[in-house]
Amino acid sequence: SCRATLRLTEIGDFFPKTDSRVLTVRAERKQGLNCVAKRLVALLTEAASRDPSDSVCWDGLLKLSVLLPKAGAAGLIGRGGSVIKQLIDSTGCHVKVRDDRIGSGPDATQKVDIRGTTAGLERVLMEVNNQMQALKNEPWFASWASTPMAVAVARAQLGSQLGGTGAQLGTQPSVTGT
Repeated sequence: SCRATLRLTEIGDFFPKTDSRVLTVRAERKQGLNCVAKRLVALLTEAASRDPSDSVCWDGLLKLSVLLPKAGAAGLIGRGGSVIKQLIDSTGCHVKVRDDRIGSGPDATQKVDIRGTTAGLERVLMEVNNQMQALKNEPWFASWASTPMAVAVARAQLGSQLGGTGAQLGTQPSVTGT
């Protein structure tokens, strides 16, 4: 078990300007989030092998988007783009931090689009987790993390794979709507 809590938005409840439902993942420990990331990528890989449609693949690569606070996106980019460049070089993934944000300040939400192999996506998500861990003690972080759009966006086709509460990931499903 990953010892994490997941919440998937309702069918038809999409992240703004996308066809993506939002999967919110919470765990007390970094290892729990890494566990969920690996299982999520495995489910995405399985979905792509059955139906390599545009919602899960692009040019033969898996697609996933994550939502980060602005400060996390800045950490993922690094000074002069050093972190994101090293991440792209080491994983072979395409990683794009979108400019448009929801909200303002360090806790504004930014979308990061990732395309790559199973192993590459796992490594990028581990770095995303590292960036989130670096921010977890910031005064605004708890509030940001409790919003319904925190952490990860699951493509619409992945919703049935996850189950309504994320039970397919071997987690402790959330029954509270945050």
